[in-house]
Amino acid sequence: MVYQIFDIIFLETPNGNKYPMNNVVLINRKCFIILIVTSIPRRIELSSGTEENNLDDIMSQFNLASKRENGEEGIVKIKPNVLIS
Repeated sequence: MVYQIFDIIFLETPNGNKYPMNNVVLINRKCFIILIVTSIPRRIELSSGTEENNLDDIMSQFNLASKRENGEEGIVKIKPNVLIS
């Protein structure tokens, strides 16, 4: 099993500080992930993602993901410049 990390919505530091990330846009949340997560091949991997802007391209990516041999289960749709509510 490989954990694909693509977003962070809450951060708790080793010293107990807690930071909700719902007020941070996606590009900045991805920067946090890069800083705090160490990839371990075939165990923990950072997902760079693919940006699609229309339904046909989104469905195409979904169909590709569901057919791949590497066990992908689907896709996640995120509005990149919208805060999480």
